[in-house]
Amino acid sequence: MKKIISKMLALALVSAIGVSCDNEVPDGGNFEQGNEIRFSDLVTRAGDPENEAEKLLNTINDFGVYGQVSDQEDPNPETSSNIPYTQIFDKLNVYRGADSWEYDPAEVQYWLGNRAYHFFAFWPYNTATSLDNRGGYKVSYETPGTANGYLLGAHEIVDVDGVFPDVVKFKFSHLLSRVCLNISQDNIKNPYDDYMFRIKAVRLSNVKKNGTLSTSRTNQAGTWTYDNARLTFESVFDDESGLLEGSKVIAPWGANGQGYHFIPQSFEKGDISLIVEYAFKETTASEWESKTASTSLPAGAWSPGVTYTYQMKVYEDNFVTFSNISVEGWGSYLTGGAIIIK
Repeated sequence: MKKIISKMLALALVSAIGVSCDNEVPDGGNFEQGNEIRFSDLVTRAGDPENEAEKLLNTINDFGVYGQVSDQEDPNPETSSNIPYTQIFDKLNVYRGADSWEYDPAEVQYWLGNRAYHFFAFWPYNTATSLDNRGGYKVSYETPGTANGYLLGAHEIVDVDGVFPDVVKFKFSHLLSRVCLNISQDNIKNPYDDYMFRIKAVRLSNVKKNGTLSTSRTNQAGTWTYDNARLTFESVFDDESGLLEGSKVIAPWGANGQGYHFIPQSFEKGDISLIVEYAFKETTASEWESKTASTSLPAGAWSPGVTYTYQMKVYEDNFVTFSNISVEGWGSYLTGGAIIIK
């Protein structure tokens, strides 16, 4: 019997790679060598065809893999974090071949019977990573100041007990958090035909920029730690794109307002500042009046694989911020809808 135990790193399931097995361990064949360790085709999981994460799968041509095998017979990988393991894959580059995922033949490893295996896969391949001989790994990430970055990861524990697996599957999850901002007029405080608004710049400041995710076989969700670097993320608008008229909504972060990706982090009220430069005038006036409004995000936390959408309402000479915050999976079809925090 073969047991395969899979654990996701986060809420949002991005992809799956199938597993099958057909090679029996010979009778009395403790530690006998089986077939070579392979990785199967990448399959897009059914879901929302417009889901941004699923479209991302088409851009993945390679990923990295770490792998370890237990040094003792019949270990219990679920409960023991102290059993010795030997590293067999050290940031292996697995690339998309013509019909399957391939890797350098010089790096080929073979299954051993009655052993436990621990694999960790990640994308992009050039991510700074490391793995120790106890099954823990570290992933370092630096948030870019402009274009969005991505970070995916997956664990797989395989207990070879009676059959040799044919291929290893991974279920990749987003390791970052996605944060969105929607800016619109407050039609209760100022009717659309009375005022005009122009958003000039939006800045989010004091966001943690650099982090390292550390996990182990028994703590696959892991823990983020940070250095002292902080990021100010800015979006600037020209007169046309920043014009907020009627029921128009301006979403300044990410391509097509789909949000920006940050390191998961918790914060208190006042830790992260939101600054908006804008101009307004009465519809019949000729001169614009420039103003700067600032506030701070309410206390909270950004979790991996989750989208947070902040709503901002603007009226005559001030801002009413965060009328509600919606929280949903990176692909909403995975969670069945949004949870609204009032």
